[in-house]
Amino acid sequence: MNRNRWLLLAGLAVLLVGGILVVYYLFNRPMSQALTLTTPTAEATQELVQQSPGETPSAQEESPTAVATAPEPIPATALEEVSTICGNTGTMRMLVIGLTLPTDVEVLGADAIRLVTLDFDQPSATIMSMPARLWVKTPTLLDQGVEESELAAVYFHAYEGKKLSSERLRHQLATQAVAQTIIDNFGFVSDHYLVVDERTFVEAVDTLGGIEIDLPEAVDGTSEEYGTYPAGKQRLDGLRALNFARLFHPSGLEEYDTWGNMGRQKLIVQAILAETMKPQNFTKIPALADDLLRGLVTDLSIKQALDVACMVEAVGQSTQILGLSEEMATWDDNWRLVPDVDAIRQLVQDMSSN
Repeated sequence: MNRNRWLLLAGLAVLLVGGILVVYYLFNRPMSQALTLTTPTAEATQELVQQSPGETPSAQEESPTAVATAPEPIPATALEEVSTICGNTGTMRMLVIGLTLPTDVEVLGADAIRLVTLDFDQPSATIMSMPARLWVKTPTLLDQGVEESELAAVYFHAYEGKKLSSERLRHQLATQAVAQTIIDNFGFVSDHYLVVDERTFVEAVDTLGGIEIDLPEAVDGTSEEYGTYPAGKQRLDGLRALNFARLFHPSGLEEYDTWGNMGRQKLIVQAILAETMKPQNFTKIPALADDLLRGLVTDLSIKQALDVACMVEAVGQSTQILGLSEEMATWDDNWRLVPDVDAIRQLVQDMSSN
C-alpha cells in the first residue's frame, strides 16, 4: 500500500515536472520562425554602395550594425532593479513593420518601418524611422528579377514570390527579405522582427481607449478622405490614429509629404507609449496583448515579448525616436526617393558607438 502511494506520488511529480517543462518550453519558444540573414563582407558592401543611384561612395571599413542608446538613460541606481525585472541583458535589435493590407486601391506592403534597439544594461531604447518609399538595391530579390525597389514594396515582391507556401510562412519570408535589404543597404542587422497589420493597430489603440496628441497647427487630410485634425490637444480612436499616421498629402499637396508623414508617425508612437504607461491602463495590458497576439507575426518568444514590454515600461517616454534628415534622401526625376547610402550607414555606425 505504501509502495502504491509512493508510485502515485512519483507519477504525479513526473507529470508536474513535465508540465512545468512544457510551459517553460512554450514560454521560451519563438512564436514564429527566426530570421536567417547574411551579413555582407566589406567588399560586397562597398560594391553595393557604389552601385546606388546618385551616390558618391566613400570607403567603408566594415558592415556596421546599429546599437543606439537614448540620450537620457535611466539613472545608474535603477539599473539593477530594471535588469532584474526585465530578465534580460545585452542589446536586442528589432525590425518592426506596420503592414498595409490589400484593398481596391492599395497592395500589400510595409507601410511603416522602424529599426528598434533595446539596451537592457543601460537601460535605453531607440526607435529609428525608415521612409517606406526609399529606393533601394534588392540583391535578395534577384531571383525574381527585381534589382531595385521601394523599400515598402520589397515585402510585396517577396510575399508574392512564395504563393505555394502557407500564409504565415509567406509573411515570415517577406519580413526576412525586408530585413536583408536593410542590411545590404544600410548595415542594420536585426536580431528579431515584429510585424503588425493596420487592423491590429486600430484594435490596440481602441483597447487603450484612444490616444492623445497635441498638434501645433491644424492638419487637413480631406484630400485622402482622412478628415481634419485641428490644432491643439485631441483624442484619436484607432482609425483616426491610423489615418493620421498614413497621411501623405496634407492640404491636398501633390507631392508626397515624406518628412511630415514621419513626424506624424512619431507623434503617434509617442502617444501610444504615453497611453500605455498610464497607471489606469495597466489593467488593459492583457487585452492589449490579446489584440496584438492575434494580429502579429514575430519570432520573439513569449518571455522575450514580456522582456520587451518591460523595457518599454521602464524607459517610457525617454525612448529616443529618430528619423532621417531631408538631406539623407532626395527625390530624383523619376519620383524615386533615393537615399544617401553613405550618410545613412554612417548614422547607423554613429549610433552603435554612442
